[in-house]
Amino acid sequence: MLPILIRAGAFVCLILLAYFFKKYHILRKEDFRVVSTLVTKATLPCAIITNFSKFPFDVSLFSLVLIGFLATLSMVGFGYIISRKQTCDERAFQMINHSGYNVGTFALPYLQSFVGASGVIYSCMFDIGNAILCTGGTYALASSVQNAKTKTTFGSLVKTTFSSVPLCTYLLMVILGVLHLNMPSPILTFTEIGASANSFLAMMMLGLGLELSFNKKQFKAIFKILAARYGFAALFSLAIWFLLPFSMEIRKVLVLLLFAPLASFDPIFTERCGLDVGLSSEINSLSILISLACMTVLFIVI
Repeated sequence: MLPILIRAGAFVCLILLAYFFKKYHILRKEDFRVVSTLVTKATLPCAIITNFSKFPFDVSLFSLVLIGFLATLSMVGFGYIISRKQTCDERAFQMINHSGYNVGTFALPYLQSFVGASGVIYSCMFDIGNAILCTGGTYALASSVQNAKTKTTFGSLVKTTFSSVPLCTYLLMVILGVLHLNMPSPILTFTEIGASANSFLAMMMLGLGLELSFNKKQFKAIFKILAARYGFAALFSLAIWFLLPFSMEIRKVLVLLLFAPLASFDPIFTERCGLDVGLSSEINSLSILISLACMTVLFIVI
């Protein structure tokens, strides 16, 4: 228990360190783009390649892709249903800001420090299904609801989704795993170095992106979304824990992933739709802090 708390505390300290660096102008808010680019296009792909190379791939893990997809889709649907009497803009906002799981830049670096390579691979398979929506699919659905004249073609959706470097890395490693092919050792030597920096840079990135204004006027909207989010996480977790025929290790990882923060793309898509990006950013930031607490407690309990 103590090692878990110490390591979780270290993650919190890294996030707060970056937040205070930004607050006191040691780092700039604009540096978020630089660090996020390093994480999503360099250290995270390195971590994916390194961990996939340590564990023999099992085709039965494809079921985790479906779970990730359905978990994200259900939250998009919930956002749509609860806002059906509201304006098209409000409905689009609810669809975007209820959905997605921040696996790549939060849950994966966090789990990387607690579980072995197999646990990381389970997370990656879940994130493939999740990423299909949260890197482009959710935005396409929300923008079509916001503006009935908006036409999202299959080609543009595929282009947006597969512009995600982590998702392409996932798919590459899955293909190599199915074909029983291994990465050359020089490449793995390189990726191991990058992977070792992933957790540090990912937490610094989250700290730079943290927005905490504590606006009382927005409290009700924030509370409703986060209460629904973590209420559903609890329900989904119980269903997975007691109903699905997976091993204990897989069920544990899935439960932890369901308590991951909201997808980091949510504020980006909110801005693209011309909606309240400040509110979206605050919801996203608070979900990071709540998820840190929830996942740490779950590590101890289960």
